[in-house]
Order: sequence, then C-alpha cells, then structure tokens
Amino acid sequence: MTHPRSPLALTTLAALLTAGPGLTAAAEPGCNACVTRDNEAISAEAQQYAAALEGKRFAAADHDHADHADGHGHGDKDAADHHDDHADEQAVGEQVAAAHGGEAYRAHEAVSADFELDFPGMFSWKGNMVFDTPAGRSKITLDDGTVITNDGETVSVFPADVELPLPMARFHSLTWPYFAAAPFKLADEGATLHDPAPQPWEDGTLRNARQLTFGEGVGDAPDDWYYVFTDDEHQLRGMSYIVTFGSEKKKAEESPSAIVYKGYADVDGVLLSTVWDFHHWDKEKGLKDQKASGELMNVKFVEIDEDT
Repeated sequence: MTHPRSPLALTTLAALLTAGPGLTAAAEPGCNACVTRDNEAISAEAQQYAAALEGKRFAAADHDHADHADGHGHGDKDAADHHDDHADEQAVGEQVAAAHGGEAYRAHEAVSADFELDFPGMFSWKGNMVFDTPAGRSKITLDDGTVITNDGETVSVFPADVELPLPMARFHSLTWPYFAAAPFKLADEGATLHDPAPQPWEDGTLRNARQLTFGEGVGDAPDDWYYVFTDDEHQLRGMSYIVTFGSEKKKAEESPSAIVYKGYADVDGVLLSTVWDFHHWDKEKGLKDQKASGELMNVKFVEIDEDT
C-alpha cells in the first residue's frame, strides 16, 4: 500500500536517498555488486522520505495485552478472560483463512505472480513477484530488469545504479506480497483482531469491520492499523488502513487509504485476489476517489530453489 503524501516520483526520491548514510555495494550470490543494507540500518532520514510512497506492510498500532489483578482477587479471572479473547481473535483470523483455502495455501512454499501496479504520478510497474507463503521473503523482478530481493533479513537491489533507494525497495518487497497474502495473515502471532464495529465502506454504507492492530515491535510500523471488511462467507473484500512508516500516527490518520479486492482466482483450491483498487478512505464517508490499481496474472504455487 502506498500513501501519496507528495507527488514525488521515484527518481526524485532516489536523488535524495541513494547518497544517504549506510548504503554500501556488496557482491552477493546471484547478484553482481548489488546495493545492500541491513534492514535495521535504514536511517531516520530515509524513512521520512520513504513515506512519500504511501504504504508498507500492514502492521498495526500497539495494543496492550497485559491484564493485572485489581487488588480484589480478580487477577486470575482477568488473565483467563484475556486468554479467551485471544483465542476468539485467532479463531476469527483462521475463519477468514479457511474461507480462502488456508490449509491448502500453507501446504505450499511460495507464490509466483505476474503483476501490474499503476499509481498515477508516482510509478507504474510491470513484472513478476515470488514470495514465500508466510510473506516474509520475496523477489520482485521488473520488466526493466530491476530486481528487488528480500531474504527475510536483508534487502538488495540489482543493478547497483538503479534509481530505487533501499527504503523504498524494502517497502515494495513487503507490501505487495502482504496484500496478496492478507487473508492468511490475520491470525499471525502479535496480531489482534478487535470486536466488530460499524465502519463506512462503499457509498458510505456502514458494514461491520474488525480493526487489526499489532503489538509493540511487531513489523516495521507497529503504529499502523487497518479495518478488515469481510462478506457473509468470511472472504476478505477490502481493508482500510493508515501508514506510519516515516510519519507520526496522528499525521498518518489524516489520510487513510483502502484496498478493495475486486476479483478472486481459484489457484489449486486457494482463493487469491487478482484485482486490486486503491482508494482514499474517510472514517465518516468510507471509500472516496480511486487513486491506484493493481492486477495479478498467471498466479501459481512454486517451490523455493536457487533460481526462485
């Protein structure tokens, strides 16, 4: 997901970031003089500029799970209630996963898909992405020859002189796989699905949605949140969200966005969304004008090997 906080093009971001601190050139297997940097070394300055492209992996706001005794002997009961609540949250997440064929999905190692992403005024990409089913590792190959690789610890970009700064490369390596795998991520460790509450969607119509938040330190932007919209069959139909990567939560909440899942393909018994519309979203009016689109094609499961 991406928040157009400004109409900066990637080339402008590259001019600002590629000369930043912490960037090094290093040879890696299968990558001649790739530009690499440890994920944890992304500078605060780079994160600030990276926020110009709206989005990152869906993480969510800190949620305090701690239950304490109130001094009247209720501590054990509170802890038990908390455990039951967490079990309910996990059950809801697994229910959505099951509606999309979660068992079959998790039986595979990785997903491969050709894709098109069009964010007018920002970027328009065509290429292929491969990501492991937990959506923690990925390889994105663009039609122009650019390759973005995330091995779960380090992000690399090839060729070394490509006009794509590493913070943005990291963003892309996490965001698009997460959108594709979202139905299977709601019950992840550290994720909290809250009780359903009415939220506006198409034409401002109120629909029950569950807010998803993450615990402290979970993901790259634990202050993010999003609302999960499902249909009567528990299939994921869309999510509204904020992006705090490189920004304060209060500022991010001034410009929420939404992804609408418009098409699903049955891939070996697994329902994966192949048509994505991105909108501005308002907590009172719901979906506003469309700002971007995405499409997946030739979606298939693959095994991970040296060539993947």
